[in-house]
Amino acid sequence: MTTTSPDTALSRPAPPSASAAGRARWTRVAGWAAPVVAFVLGVWGNTRPSAWTDEIVTIDVARRSWPELLDLLGRVDAVHGLHYTLMYLVGRANGGLNEFTARVPSAMAVATAVAGLVWLGRLLGGPRLGLCAGLLLAVLPTASRYAQEARSFAFVMAVAVLATGALVKALAGRPGQADRPRKRWLAGYALLIALLGWFNVIGLLLVAAHAVTVALRRPGRRVTVRLLGAQAAGIAAVVPLLVLGSAQSSAVGEAAPVTAGTPVNYFTWLLTPGQDDLPADPALLRERLDGTLRVWHITCTHLSSGAREAAARTTEAQERLLSEAGFSPALHHSARGVDITLEQRPGGSPSVRAVGARRAPAPGDGWGSPDPPPGSHRSGARGHTTTLVGISQGNVTGMI
Repeated sequence: MTTTSPDTALSRPAPPSASAAGRARWTRVAGWAAPVVAFVLGVWGNTRPSAWTDEIVTIDVARRSWPELLDLLGRVDAVHGLHYTLMYLVGRANGGLNEFTARVPSAMAVATAVAGLVWLGRLLGGPRLGLCAGLLLAVLPTASRYAQEARSFAFVMAVAVLATGALVKALAGRPGQADRPRKRWLAGYALLIALLGWFNVIGLLLVAAHAVTVALRRPGRRVTVRLLGAQAAGIAAVVPLLVLGSAQSSAVGEAAPVTAGTPVNYFTWLLTPGQDDLPADPALLRERLDGTLRVWHITCTHLSSGAREAAARTTEAQERLLSEAGFSPALHHSARGVDITLEQRPGGSPSVRAVGARRAPAPGDGWGSPDPPPGSHRSGARGHTTTLVGISQGNVTGMI
């Protein structure tokens, strides 16, 4: 006869029921649905939008020879070097790049970010939380937008999520050894921080958020020291890029000044995705308008009444400057939630029959793609800037 002490019996976990095991298995399998949804949404119709300026740059750079690519990165755009190198390899593997093949890697990166978020949610709150978080990210318009853009933003998203998951694993450690996180997760965390910086140096701001997490978690002195060491190693690997990028900073011109309204403008920019802000400062706006022939003024009406009133005051001042600069309305179109006006000055009259109509590039144009569609976020400059895209209720603009 075998006896079991009460303490031993209580310490043994009860075997899971068949129904509970089945639910857990279904949840794990369903977790893969989120990245699949993200990838499908990323490639679905990704050839319809014509490549905008920065995507054209990506495709052009990736088509160059390896010596030409290295020569370019030694002079400009070193901060995009890792992405350009990746796209160069994708082009070589596919025998060239077009809009579809250049955008598929971004769709894969967003799918990776979604899978990483499912994993992170499972670590923090269980499989159901991970599945819901992953599906939410997969269907966000911002995620699908960057999944269809041949730039590095989707890769930054993916690496940031994976780095956060590695941090959580490093903080968890092993049972009974909470002050000694596993070395492989620390090494992986350092590597991911380095990749994050090489994809986008601004992404290193995530390290500050991770540092706050460690401080609030209070994992112990030894764990804290090792995590800080991993962060320092990751940042140190990005120092050469920071030095080279700083030497090339003259290639991007002057950055907009930081003011008290910068945080509000930034979050408004997130709500209405676009590139750059249409300056509220008269002097900056005059400088932007120098050499500009056309302005697409897009007024979003879906924001709150307070936001609309604040933006309307800015818009009024901007329109006054446009009038002083010789601009006049040439086309107006209203749709649900948006008003679109094309303003132009003499010498910039395009052949436009409808908003978004295609046309052949005119001599001297700084762009050779179709007229920007409603809500266009295209930006960048090639040669002389000829067009501005202004979104007034979000104060978002792009140069074409």
